[in-house]
Amino acid sequence: MSGAQLESFRFAFDYLALFVVLATVGSLFTENANSLHRLYRDRLHAAFNLGDGKSSYRLTDLATVGEGADERPLRPQLIVNAAVNIQHSKRNKRARDADFFTFTPRHVGSETTQYVPTDKYQDAEPSLDLATAVAISGAAVSSAMGRAGIALVAPTLALLNIRLAYWLRNPNTLVVGGASKASASDWKIPYLFLEMFKLLNEKWPKVYVSDGGHIDNLGLYQLLKRRCDVIVVSDAEADPAMTFSAFVDVERFARIDLGIRMDVPVAAIREAVLKRQAALKKADVLSFKAPAHGHAVVGKISYPALFEANRQVAPEKEGILVYIKASVTGDESTYVLDYEKRYPSFPHESTGDQFFSEEQFEAYRALGF
Repeated sequence: MSGAQLESFRFAFDYLALFVVLATVGSLFTENANSLHRLYRDRLHAAFNLGDGKSSYRLTDLATVGEGADERPLRPQLIVNAAVNIQHSKRNKRARDADFFTFTPRHVGSETTQYVPTDKYQDAEPSLDLATAVAISGAAVSSAMGRAGIALVAPTLALLNIRLAYWLRNPNTLVVGGASKASASDWKIPYLFLEMFKLLNEKWPKVYVSDGGHIDNLGLYQLLKRRCDVIVVSDAEADPAMTFSAFVDVERFARIDLGIRMDVPVAAIREAVLKRQAALKKADVLSFKAPAHGHAVVGKISYPALFEANRQVAPEKEGILVYIKASVTGDESTYVLDYEKRYPSFPHESTGDQFFSEEQFEAYRALGF
C-alpha cells in the first residue's frame, strides 16, 4: 500500500473517530441543550417584560383574574400561535408540512397532536411558560420551518446550530396515557437526526414546534376557527410589493378547512401605498398624503353553518375583520417621515436585520402606535 493511500486511510479514520466522539458527547445532552432557543427566550423575556420581574408567567396564571369570589376568566384570552412540523406524517395535509399549534391558558396542542389541558401539559413540560411560548412562536429560523423550510439546507442549519425551534412533549402522549415526562427511552431517539432530515411527525414522544409564521404568519386562522364576531389583524410582515401573501394564505386555509369566506378590500391599501412610493421617488413625499384608509380596511367574514351528526350546532353568521397593514400615509411623526425619506424600503425592510438601531426601532414603534 502506497504512502498516499495510507494518508487517505488515516484521514478517513480521523474523521470517523471524530464523528464517534461527537456522537457520544452529543448523546449526553438533550435535543434542546445546544439550541439557541434559551438565549432567544431570555432576551424576549427581558425586552417585553413577560413576567413579574423575577420569572416569566405560567400560562395557567393567565386564565383568570381576581381571587376567591371575585375570580373570573381573563378576557381577552391569550392565544400564542405556533406551528408543529409534520413533514413526514401521513396527516400532512396538502404538503403544508406543518399544522396549527397553539398555547393558551387552558389548552395546548393542535388537531394533529390533539389538545390537552394546559395545567397537565405544564406538569409534563416544566420549562413551559409565557416567555418560552413566545420564543417558540417567534422561532423564525430553524432546520425545519414548516411550509418555509428548504430540505437541502436543513442538515446544514442543524449542524451549525442555527435553530430556534423547540422539541416539546407530544400532547398526544398525554391523551393516550403515555409518559408524561422525559424517560430513558427518549435517549434512544435521535431527535437531531429526525430534525436534520425532516423525518418529523406526530407519533414521536416529542414534536418539533416552531414559528407560527411557518404556516400562518398572522395568527388569524385560530380566531376564524373560534368564529369570532370581530377580529382585528395587524399585518407587519415585510411585504414591499404589497402582495398580502400572509393574508392570502390564511384566506385560502380558512376556505378549504373551515368553509369560511372573507371579503376584505385590501386593494385600497395597495393603491395608497403605491402612490406614496411613486411620490417618494419624485422626492415629493412630504407633500403627499394617502387617504384615511391607507393604513387599514374593514371587511366581512361569512361563517357557514356547523353540523355534527346531521344536527346543526351553529347557524350561519357574519363577522367583521379590521385589517391593519404596515404602511406610511404621510400623517406620521416628523422623525418617522424623515426615516422613510432616507430609507425608502421602510416599513418593509428585511426581517433578516435583527439588530435595530435606536432610530430604526423608534420609527417602527411610532408607526405601529
